[in-house]
Amino acid sequence: MVYLYPENETSRENFGGQIMNILVTGGLGFIGSHTVVSLLASDHDVYIVDDLSNAKMEVLDTLKQITGAAEIPFEKMDVTDAAAINRLFSENHFDGVIHFAGYKAVGESVSIPLAYYKNNVLSTIVLAETCLKHGVERFKYGACPKNNSDIHDYSADMQFEAAFLSC
Repeated sequence: MVYLYPENETSRENFGGQIMNILVTGGLGFIGSHTVVSLLASDHDVYIVDDLSNAKMEVLDTLKQITGAAEIPFEKMDVTDAAAINRLFSENHFDGVIHFAGYKAVGESVSIPLAYYKNNVLSTIVLAETCLKHGVERFKYGACPKNNSDIHDYSADMQFEAAFLSC
């Protein structure tokens, strides 16, 4: 088993021994899909959201094959769409969110910075506001171009300007 995090990072012990329902944005991308495998291996329930801009739908079938899961809930969605995200949270209970739906190509971010700001900052704000609205207190942001394994824990009461500076 290859783990994105230290072996016990996604284990149930880190969640108080509970099985959690985790929303993984960008869950069909390279890092997101590895995280999904690790979460499912630790018996958590996973719901994947991805706009497929940097991933292929075939990854979902591969995830099912690797993990033995009959179904993995998936929805094609732009995470900057606040109405769609709010609908998703209204229809599902999530114990936490791991947010990988960010653009990460450093060179491209220089040539089209506004697209990167819109996607990376707006998606994080939409998710953070939706988490607050729905009482979801666990949020991990993992779309930093400098180091994709640099995952940060944020609490609902954290000042977000500090969060953005850490990337």
